[in-house]
Amino acid sequence: FVDPDFLERKVQWFPEYEFSAMREYLKEHWEYPYFLKSLSKNSARIISSDQDLDEFEAEVKRDDEFFSTTGYIVSEVLDIDKDTHGNREFRAYIVQWKVVNVSRNIIDTGIDIGHAPRLIPIGVQHFIEKFSQQHQQYFQTYVLDVAECKNGKISLVELNDFCHSGRFIDNDFWSILDSFA
Repeated sequence: FVDPDFLERKVQWFPEYEFSAMREYLKEHWEYPYFLKSLSKNSARIISSDQDLDEFEAEVKRDDEFFSTTGYIVSEVLDIDKDTHGNREFRAYIVQWKVVNVSRNIIDTGIDIGHAPRLIPIGVQHFIEKFSQQHQQYFQTYVLDVAECKNGKISLVELNDFCHSGRFIDNDFWSILDSFA
């Protein structure tokens, strides 16, 4: 569904997979390192060794007592650019094909919210608008995470529904809610 022009890496989705079946597939078709995340978002990490994969599996099994893991996403590691405020990653809320809110991710950076960067780079804004326009036949309302990469390009990080996405610092709840009216 996603136009490859928006991706800077290989991504594969494993819906409804048993971990053991996926593990065998990964060993045959993927090389370390890669990024692995449960669709429930309870487990996510870079996998660089068999031990990392064992630890991820153990974490998923522990989490399954509380959350149902319905599948996994594996991708090549994205080399996200950083500055003094952390990763240059952004979250956009798209409602009925319209970009209603974009914010910078400063989660887990220790930055005082009052000193957080508020400007969204023009290139990021254009990327989000273009993505929204070119994917109207597939997606209507969703959350889009994008990042500026060290190679100077902007890439899709992930695409989620509203139920699986928290807000970044300037993702204003009321403006998002008002956009449904």
